[in-house]
Amino acid sequence: MKKYFLLYVLAILSAASCKKSMGDCNTTTNKISVDNAVVIKQGAFVFTAGKTNNGVAKIYQQKDGKFVLGVEDMNFSSSRDFEVYFSPSSSAAGAVKLFSAKSINTKTYYQLPDSINDSFSFVVIQNDILPEPIAVAQLE
Repeated sequence: MKKYFLLYVLAILSAASCKKSMGDCNTTTNKISVDNAVVIKQGAFVFTAGKTNNGVAKIYQQKDGKFVLGVEDMNFSSSRDFEVYFSPSSSAAGAVKLFSAKSINTKTYYQLPDSINDSFSFVVIQNDILPEPIAVAQLE
């Protein structure tokens, strides 16, 4: 009986430590630094009717040549997840999904995939229940 109790305690401790480390693995996009990066494109978000939010999308080029999307000066939240896309047009059609979130508060950064090219010049925020985007930023 003592042996089973010890195994039970070890299992509980193991599960608790796994749960804690899994929580630590959920890194946010805010960990990316743009301190020495250069803004190469930017555009203000235009929100759909009824939304009074604002924000700016910026594409940074880091010293190592990698590109980062910055969504800045934005305070936006939703009861449902919304997706952020990098797109060649003002819709999510043909776009690359970058990340999902329930809120963006002040600044969020995302390392862009190497497959992104100059034909992508819009950042689109959309959720799956609305046919039109929540917000669009054209990058120039």
